[in-house]
Amino acid sequence: MDAYLFEFLLKLAFTAVSTAVELLLNGAAA
Repeated sequence: MDAYLFEFLLKLAFTAVSTAVELLLNGAAA
């Protein structure tokens, strides 16, 4: 696998997880 593609997918997954956690925390707070 291309290293550039792997890094891109890693950042994309990290962003998705961060967004999901933030939504869960906002939902729990509300």
